[in-house]
Amino acid sequence: MISCLRQWLPLAGDSNDWPDLHLDAAPLNREKATRWYATGRAALFQALRPLAEQSPGTALIPAYIAGGVIDPLRALGFTIRFYCTGVDLLCDLDQLGGMVESDPQVRVVVILHPMGRIQDLASLPETCRSHGAVLIEDCAQALFCVDEQGRPAGSQGDLALFSLTKHLGCVDGAAVVFRSERLQPPPQPRRRPLLTRLATGWYGLHLLLDQTMHRCSNISGAKGLLVASGYCYDRFYARASRDFSPLAPSPTSARQLNGLNVRRLVAQRRRNVATIYSGLHSPYLRLVYPVDHPGWVPMAVPAMVEGVSRQEWVGRIMDRGVFLASLCSRWDHLPPGDEFSREREYLDHHVLIPINEFINDEQMSRIVDVLNSIC
Repeated sequence: MISCLRQWLPLAGDSNDWPDLHLDAAPLNREKATRWYATGRAALFQALRPLAEQSPGTALIPAYIAGGVIDPLRALGFTIRFYCTGVDLLCDLDQLGGMVESDPQVRVVVILHPMGRIQDLASLPETCRSHGAVLIEDCAQALFCVDEQGRPAGSQGDLALFSLTKHLGCVDGAAVVFRSERLQPPPQPRRRPLLTRLATGWYGLHLLLDQTMHRCSNISGAKGLLVASGYCYDRFYARASRDFSPLAPSPTSARQLNGLNVRRLVAQRRRNVATIYSGLHSPYLRLVYPVDHPGWVPMAVPAMVEGVSRQEWVGRIMDRGVFLASLCSRWDHLPPGDEFSREREYLDHHVLIPINEFINDEQMSRIVDVLNSIC
């Protein structure tokens, strides 16, 4: 079974020290201060804690976004105000800038780079600075991405958030990059208590089950492994979603990342993306982003299912050995009403086509063939 779920990264070496992370293709090796945490929600909470202690005010965030952004902002006392995007999840900069200018209570503005599609923020950073708002780039899905001008994700705002676990099969790891002198980096995170290590153990088991599923040729068996993997992730999430403490990534992740070949990973993902854009012609799939570009190294390629029930169509694809995921259950925070109808359309109809680095050229071609052949 082929899916966009990560699989366990092997341990490399004996050192448990957090590596220097030679992510040559990623925007984390820079002069500005970087802090590494176990989870992205903890990174965001700790980065904004001094600001919230002064005056939390209002946080402008896109209506379709992970709970890992909403939860720490609410825990810090910020008033959440959603703004609209297109069905492609890209924001209207003029509208957003107007919201900042018209509301003196705005203290935080969050921009999501959906599936690694980096948004050119134009004059928004200056608008935020002139009105005393902190501009945060959510780069959790854009770890290895650069825009069409060659700028890496996280180059435009005051803070940039990155996630390792959205892309890699390590048990934890997230970073916050401080790009503004208005926000001072907090002290280095501390080592992890036993209870949190046990929660991370559930996540490690989730990765191992995903790896076993990817190697399973029996469809029924693979579906059973998927259910077991989901159970382990839920057990992990039940603990991690409530924990905003300043904990460092685990020694296990350090050993996993020490053996990572980033250039090879990026090259394989780029080939897989190109295979989709050159070969996909299913009448039931519309790519969310019609044009590819060489700096885009996404977590997965998003597409909209059209003219057929998503659930039924995904089930038929799964019976052919390809699992198309969707980000729904933990991303459905949309307020009622028609104001966010485009985000609702994305939520209800999108699928994620896998392009992981462990999918070779032959397997990627097979995925595209399966997508094209299912009626």
